[in-house]
Amino acid sequence: MRKSEIEVFGIPITTDSREEILEYIQLYLQKVKSQKSKVKSEEIEPLVIFTPNPEIIMMAQKDRKLKEIVRSAQINIPDGAGVVWAIKQKYGRKVSRIPGVEMMRDLVRLSAEMGLNIGLIGGREEVAVKTLECLKREFKGMSGEVIEAGEIEMRDERWKIKDMGKYDDITIGWMDRLIEKIERDNISVLFVGLGCPKQEYIIQEIKNQSIRQAQDKKSKIKNAEPLVLMAVGGSFDFISGRVPRASQFMRNLGLEWLYRLFREPWRVGRMISGAEFFGRVIFKRY
Repeated sequence: MRKSEIEVFGIPITTDSREEILEYIQLYLQKVKSQKSKVKSEEIEPLVIFTPNPEIIMMAQKDRKLKEIVRSAQINIPDGAGVVWAIKQKYGRKVSRIPGVEMMRDLVRLSAEMGLNIGLIGGREEVAVKTLECLKREFKGMSGEVIEAGEIEMRDERWKIKDMGKYDDITIGWMDRLIEKIERDNISVLFVGLGCPKQEYIIQEIKNQSIRQAQDKKSKIKNAEPLVLMAVGGSFDFISGRVPRASQFMRNLGLEWLYRLFREPWRVGRMISGAEFFGRVIFKRY
């Protein structure tokens, strides 16, 4: 199955419908599972899903490494209403917005139906734990766990776990232990809610480390396993009830961002940064 994509400021946006994207993910999971004994571990690459909105796209224009990471994802859903609007303005094409929180719920439902384990990384005030509890109530038979990540700090294009090591590309030992836990607990779908750009950097390192371990002859990985990695931003806050979503009416009008700004005025700086996106589209500075 081939995906349809269109670029917005150099970021490929997946323009398939929500149902088609889910089918693509399901086929990936089913193919690996059904051919597990025939496929070598090093031939399986994790499937990455990002949720670009105007703010993230503008951030990527100033952060070369972030842009490379987002461009490398197999799926970039049109999470923001601004992205949908920009595609209409530039290409005359109408695509449907796919909120990250709704795609996350779709993947949890799919995982429950397929008997796959999910993992959650991120969130504050034990919000990930509450999110998992809410998901288990909503999707019967769902199996999953919260993975403690520690407090992640970023400086320029480097990151580390707070109070552990230096600002290197990876914190020694931490990523190895994370990959081992993913493998040991048979986690097939991992949701990372650390906010941009932390979650994108962490997902890229998980992907790279998974591939490196699979290629290592001494690796403990014996069989090919599917791994879907999705950046979910503030989805944990919505699902856990920590932050209520805008009404369906406001969402239909593409004004969910305004509601979030009203609820969380500290976002104004980030919103202003994202406003550059609209100006560049209007004046055709692509």
